[in-house]
Amino acid sequence: MRAGSTRRTTRLSVLFDVQIGQSKTISFSNGTNLSRGLTGSGVTGAAVRATDGGSGVGAILAGVLVEANTAGSGAPNVIAANESGTVFTNEGVTAKNYHTPVTAAAGYQFTFIVQDADGLRVVANTSDTIRIGATVSSAAGYCESTTIGDSVTIVAINAVEWVATSLIGSGWTCALLFPAFGVRKRLRHLLAATDRKAA
Repeated sequence: MRAGSTRRTTRLSVLFDVQIGQSKTISFSNGTNLSRGLTGSGVTGAAVRATDGGSGVGAILAGVLVEANTAGSGAPNVIAANESGTVFTNEGVTAKNYHTPVTAAAGYQFTFIVQDADGLRVVANTSDTIRIGATVSSAAGYCESTTIGDSVTIVAINAVEWVATSLIGSGWTCALLFPAFGVRKRLRHLLAATDRKAA
């Protein structure tokens, strides 16, 4: 701490006695008055640790929310930022299941699991793309699979790109960006002119 600084770091430990089969919700927020007069920026992070109550040895507990979703093409499941970390399945669908993740922001992560052969499609938001290995969707394109057991975890690496960090199965395909007809025609013309010059 430099001279004249009034910044203080406070470590807050809270013990909750919860029996198996019970649950407790613990909330911490910045700027909230905590016990013993702690104020200011409050808690900057929290973790839950399970111990035997004596040794202090334990493990970090982290639950993963799994959502069986049946949203179709007419009303896709629009995934919010606060659902980052959620696992989505298409269990119980009667037609292809559609998901649209929130606009990419570095660090968001979602997992999709195909449980039903009707399939599951992940549609990128307006200017976002989805990359699975060497294959990348168009902006606002999609990746999909109809193979039961296939799964993909996508992570936003910036404000426009989702990248698969885990992939199970070979049924995933992405909608590729193909130039409009006029652009393709101009590209062919330019390539042909380049070939003629080289000859």
